[in-house]
Amino acid sequence: MKGMSNSYPQESEKLNTELQKIVRVLEFEKRSPKKRTLSVAQMRVLSFFNEQDVIHISEVSRALGLTIQNTTNIVRRIEEAGFVKRSPNPENKRFSDITLTAKGKRIFAMFKDMQLVKIAVLLSRLEPREIKTLLSSAAKTAELLEKASRRDGKDR
Repeated sequence: MKGMSNSYPQESEKLNTELQKIVRVLEFEKRSPKKRTLSVAQMRVLSFFNEQDVIHISEVSRALGLTIQNTTNIVRRIEEAGFVKRSPNPENKRFSDITLTAKGKRIFAMFKDMQLVKIAVLLSRLEPREIKTLLSSAAKTAELLEKASRRDGKDR
C-alpha cells in the first residue's frame, strides 16, 4: 500500500483480527449456519443497501477496492439469485441503477434482523459508557477506513 505507515504494527494486527471476527459473526446465513445463502463478497455488495436504496457498480468497486469486472460478476450472481435488479440510470445511460427486489428486501431484512439480535445481545453485556465508547470507536474506524478506501481507489 502506497505511503503506508507502520507506526502501530501490533495495534494494526489486533484491530485487523477483531474486525475479521466481527465480519465472520455478522455474515449473511440461512437459519442453518451450515448452508450459506450469500458469499462474503456478495454480502459486502449488499451491505451498501444499509445506507442507500440505489447503488452503482463503479461506486461499489471503488469502495471495496475491487475491479469493475469483479464487482459486475458479483452483482450478476446476486441478480441471477433474484436479490437485485438493474435498470438504466435515467440521468446517465452509461450507468445502471441497482436496487433490491422484493425477494432481496425480504432476505436483507431477515439477515439484518438476525444481526441486530446478535448486536443487541452483545450490547446488553456492556455498561452504557462502554456502549458509547464502542459506537464512537466504530464510527471513527468506519470513517477512516472509508477515506482510505476512496484514496486507494484514486491511486488505481
